[in-house]
Amino acid sequence: MQSRTHYLAFYDSLTGLPNRRLLMDSLTAAIAHEEWAASYSAVMVIDLDNFRLVNDIQGHDSGDQLLISVAEQLRQRLDAEETLARFSSDEFVVLINNLGEQQANAALKAERVARQLLETIAQLRNSHSLPISASIGISLFTGGGEHSMDSVLQQADMALQQAKSAGGNGLCFLIPICKPACWKERA
Repeated sequence: MQSRTHYLAFYDSLTGLPNRRLLMDSLTAAIAHEEWAASYSAVMVIDLDNFRLVNDIQGHDSGDQLLISVAEQLRQRLDAEETLARFSSDEFVVLINNLGEQQANAALKAERVARQLLETIAQLRNSHSLPISASIGISLFTGGGEHSMDSVLQQADMALQQAKSAGGNGLCFLIPICKPACWKERA
């Protein structure tokens, strides 16, 4: 009974991914982790562009199946130590720890992962002839309690909004003390 209650409290019933609550716990732990104070971590907020069209044109069952497929494909692209969670209806969040002590190298590693995720969604779009792509907002942070969970998520969300306002199907970073940097993928 307790395991079922735990599952319902911490996992998304549609995709089986960790839910917002479990992600918040993991992010809070990563921010507070003293041993990671010198190492960068990244939060990526992934939003499916045009997801509403799938629901409107093909129905909510098709939308649900798409979310399940996206979750499975993203999970397969990520390493076991990287956290993938369903954050809201068509948003997913990835938490990657220990990207290294150099900000530029950490940003390159995070960008590489984000590009792989965009490619995964593009392949899914092409194989199912669906009108979707994804936008990704990325925020880098260090552990040791210097940042709050809310500020890290807010920065990633601001970066996501920059990627979406640039036309979607791309990624954008918001790195503390830097200007936003965005890349648009070719369709």
